[in-house]
Amino acid sequence: MVDLNDHHHSRVEQLRNRLSNWVGSSSLSAPDIAAILAEIVAAPVPAFRPQLWKIDLSNIHVSRIISLGQFPDEYQLKDLIASEIEVVVP
Repeated sequence: MVDLNDHHHSRVEQLRNRLSNWVGSSSLSAPDIAAILAEIVAAPVPAFRPQLWKIDLSNIHVSRIISLGQFPDEYQLKDLIASEIEVVVP
């Protein structure tokens, strides 16, 4: 885990670079890529600290769950709202 005094921490910089490279090589439109890269550059350090989230699938209607097929318990939920996510480790 990254320390709380992690400004200019090499791990945070590495995460910014990896995320930027991934977005830059995506199939998104050039304006979308530029907007996302600007967000990455401006994001505060806490945005790069690890978190552990919990989602109670019994509260999610089955029509919202997209099976990714690789593993039986691997799903995609595109429309989660904040109240459906519990942050276990901030």
